[in-house]
Amino acid sequence: MTKPETPQASADTAHAISLEICFGTSCFLRGAQDLYAELMAYVKNRGIEARTTFTVSFCGEACAKGPVLSVNGRRIEHCTIEKAVQEIEKII
Repeated sequence: MTKPETPQASADTAHAISLEICFGTSCFLRGAQDLYAELMAYVKNRGIEARTTFTVSFCGEACAKGPVLSVNGRRIEHCTIEKAVQEIEKII
């Protein structure tokens, strides 16, 4: 009798990426919508859609420090696409 194979984690789910962006008024006015669009394009171009989850919040309570993005729980204030990519690349 042979043992059933244990499923291996696929490359797409090996390192899940959770992105939470604040779309509160202050963050929105400070460029959160542009950052979101840039992140969507980056995720698609990088081929990591299957393991990336986007969540939008409506107040990260850091209004003067926006836009605010959390990458797997690590909060990035005054976030730019460069800062976001740098943090995501640490996970990949």
